[in-house]
Amino acid sequence: MSRPTSKHFVRHSSRSLQMRWPQGLLHSKEVIMLLMPKSSKTSNPPSKSKLAPAAATKKTSLLPIYLILMTHLNLDVKNQKAVFDNILFTTAATKLGAAAGTSDSEGLWKLAKELHTQANELHTAVKKNDDDAAKVLKHKAGATATEGLRGLAETLYKEADALATKVGSADGNAAQGLRDAVGQDEKNGLRQALAALGDARDDQLTTPVTEVRNQYNTVSGKFDAVKGQENNYTDDKEPLYKAVEAAWNAFNDVYKPEEILKNSSNDLQTTSPELTKDTVLELDATGTLSGGGVSGSPPVKLAGIIVVTSSDQQIDTPLTIGGIGKSSGVSGTLNLANDGTIHVSITSGSTTSNLTITQTAYNNLQKTTDTLKIGASKSTPRDPTNATGYAQTLSLNNETSFKKY
Repeated sequence: MSRPTSKHFVRHSSRSLQMRWPQGLLHSKEVIMLLMPKSSKTSNPPSKSKLAPAAATKKTSLLPIYLILMTHLNLDVKNQKAVFDNILFTTAATKLGAAAGTSDSEGLWKLAKELHTQANELHTAVKKNDDDAAKVLKHKAGATATEGLRGLAETLYKEADALATKVGSADGNAAQGLRDAVGQDEKNGLRQALAALGDARDDQLTTPVTEVRNQYNTVSGKFDAVKGQENNYTDDKEPLYKAVEAAWNAFNDVYKPEEILKNSSNDLQTTSPELTKDTVLELDATGTLSGGGVSGSPPVKLAGIIVVTSSDQQIDTPLTIGGIGKSSGVSGTLNLANDGTIHVSITSGSTTSNLTITQTAYNNLQKTTDTLKIGASKSTPRDPTNATGYAQTLSLNNETSFKKY
């Protein structure tokens, strides 16, 4: 089978000759490859050393993503140089990546591990049924009705009462149940238990501490019931529900900050350094094309950037591609892997990832000038107007080809 004509080839920076994908996007519920063509009047993009990506770890989530290939296609795009300038994370991002460390014995990752350990110890200490833990909870309760947890419980009661009065029985009396469990005053419910603990002598804390914990569990269950009715709190009831939620969170910030710290530090340890939506990473990868009009071509060098758009899947998880419709006959496997330095590579185990395009698919795609869709039938493109952060800086929300689904 004959090799593709020159119009099917592009170059990226100083890299070797590359195979041009048929015009359009590669889209699946895992991956979209978005071609970012170069204007004839713009200069070459900066070299890899100039791209400053965020650090990634094997435990970082990256599905789905947009793989944006910087190419030299002869299409009209506004100021590609500006696009390249905008994707740089600057020297600060590179330094942050280095500071994060590559293992839990280095840099920020080490500190995160230490924080996790200490938070666990603190959480364990205050949850014990001993005198020290009881004294901590008594201090949190407050010495007067307006201090500490006692004051916060009063606020929670008032907010729950306002919601219950407004919604009536439309929420299955969930708000009313929460209000009553908290207590109208310090003679009822959780508020009564907190008052008893706050007034108790230090050598008589066992019973009031147990009662506070029991009452807290009851109130927690009642709040969960309210949360389950959130769909009923619309229009003028919505701000009342939000006020209840805020009051409950404020109460927990004092009642169990050790648990919140423990959970947060655990998340930090297992995902550090953490990537967020619209983080931009450098891509340095290799791939091969086979089948149809690209049979026998040399390995294709893929180079560009990755824009993180959600956090559903960990690095090192294979992304299987299967074409539908006009893309039937397109298949392959991509595996995102962290190389331990500053960029993410695409591999497939110990070999390169592969993208296969059959002759029929290749012929069809040559006639499809705007899109190449890959993935399950339920795959839905990302709305360009939803681009935020660095993705918006890249002007993806205004990019013509980004909208061609």
